[in-house]
Amino acid sequence: MAAEKIYKNKLFPVVVGAVLLSIFNAVAVCVVPANGTTSGTDFEPGMQEGLVRSPEPLEFAAVQLNKNIEFSTSIRNLCDEPLDITSIAASCGCADILPAAQTIQPGAEVAITGTIKGRSHPGAISVRATVSLRTRRTKRDCQAEVLITADIVSILTVAPERIMLVPQPSEDIAGTSSFALTNTSKSPVTAQIQTITPLDIDVSVDKCDLQPGQSVSVNLRCSSSVPVASGTMKISVDGDAEEHYVRVVIRPQSSVTLDPETLVLGVVTKSRDGIATSHAPRLTVRGLTDDTTVIPVSFPGILCAPVVTREGTDATVAFGITPDFQQVQTLDPVKLLIVRKQGGSETVSVPLVAFFGEGFKSETEIRP
Repeated sequence: MAAEKIYKNKLFPVVVGAVLLSIFNAVAVCVVPANGTTSGTDFEPGMQEGLVRSPEPLEFAAVQLNKNIEFSTSIRNLCDEPLDITSIAASCGCADILPAAQTIQPGAEVAITGTIKGRSHPGAISVRATVSLRTRRTKRDCQAEVLITADIVSILTVAPERIMLVPQPSEDIAGTSSFALTNTSKSPVTAQIQTITPLDIDVSVDKCDLQPGQSVSVNLRCSSSVPVASGTMKISVDGDAEEHYVRVVIRPQSSVTLDPETLVLGVVTKSRDGIATSHAPRLTVRGLTDDTTVIPVSFPGILCAPVVTREGTDATVAFGITPDFQQVQTLDPVKLLIVRKQGGSETVSVPLVAFFGEGFKSETEIRP
C-alpha cells in the first residue's frame, strides 16, 4: 500500500503536466495572432503582416489628349474577419473611383474600378486613391492604396492657348497676334482651324498639312474699329483624333479712362457714431459711347452700394461708407463692368487705398 501510494504521488505531476500541455496546445492553435491573421489560412507568403493588400500600380502609356482612362484592379482582405470599406479618397478631382462591394470577406478580393477624365495638356499624371477600411469584430482601421500613372501625349501642340488682340482706335491701328502649331507626332497630320464663337477677325490659314516636327504660325488680325469681344478658336487634328482650343480676347487700347485710376478714401476714423473719411469715395469713367453702360460688380466691405450717374461720355460712380465696418488687413479693388449693346464687354479694376486713423490700426494692405 505504501509503495502504491508513492507511485501514485509520483505519477500525479506527470498526468497533470500532460493535461496542461494538451490544453496549451489547443489554445495555441485557436488563438489569432496580434496581426489579425491565422496560421491555418492559405494567404500568400509574406502577405500576413497587414490587414489588406494594395494592388500593384497601374501604368498607362501614350494616352491621347482628352481621352478618358478607365481602369480596374482589386484589393484583398488578409485578415480573418470581414473588412468594411468606409471611404475612398482620390488625390485628383478628375477621378471617379468605386468599389464593386462595400465588404471584403476574409481572404477574398473586391474589384476597384474607375475613370480618370481626359487631360488637355500632355505630360505625366499620377492619381492616388486611398481606400479606408475597418474590421468588423476588432474595429481596427487600415488603408489600401491604388496608384494610377499615365503618360499623356499629343499629336499637335498649340502655343499660346490664349491670345489678346489690342487695336488702337485713336490711331487707326489694327490688333495683331499669332499662335504656333507644331506636329509632335511621327506621322504627317492635317490641322483644321475654325472659329466656334463669332469674332470679327481675319485668320491667315484655316487648314494646313504638317510633317513630323514641322511648325506653322497662324496670324490673327482685327480692325481698329472692332469692339471689345471674346471667343474661341478650335483646332482639329485629322478629323476628330485630337482637338485644341485657343481663347481670343479683343480689348481696344484706351477704350475707357478712369479718373482717378486709384480710389483714395483718405483718413478713415471710427467713433461711437460709425466711421467717416476725409475724402468722398468716387471715380469717373470717361470715354464712353452712347450704347455703353457701367455696372459695378464688386467692391470691398468698407463701401456701400454705389450710385452711377451718367453725363455725356462720362459716368460718375459714387460710394458711401459702411457705418459698422471692421478693419481688415486687405482691401479688395473696385471692379466695374463696361457693357456695350452692340456686343462685347470688359472689366476694369480700380485699386482702393485707405489710411486708417483714430479707432483703427494704422496699416492696411492693398490687394491688386
